[in-house]
Amino acid sequence: MSECTGCMDCERVCPLTPFGFGIGNIIRKHLLVKEEDLVDTVEIWHCTMCFACDDACPTGFKPRGLMIRLRRESRDYPPAYKKLIAGIKTSGKAFPLKEKGNRDYSELFKLCMFEGASDK
Repeated sequence: MSECTGCMDCERVCPLTPFGFGIGNIIRKHLLVKEEDLVDTVEIWHCTMCFACDDACPTGFKPRGLMIRLRRESRDYPPAYKKLIAGIKTSGKAFPLKEKGNRDYSELFKLCMFEGASDK
């Protein structure tokens, strides 16, 4: 993290900052604590991977790269991700679709609401 100066330009451009989930939260914590202490925080899963932070960084540090690294090192996924993965494993589909001929795709947009999917 030697290239990060803590200027928080990444936070200013992050689309999640207005909602309290901006990358600045992780960057601030990363400057103060060890990286391994951040691995299992739920905040690492909020990032949309939009690249805005990488583009805004004046030092060339890649905040998105930090998020990817933390996700790879994470020992636990949030329950919504677990449901998504379980749905893919059981049906081969990320989202369940209704019977053929039925054009109601409302279930497609209810992220991770799988019938019978477990949080395991």
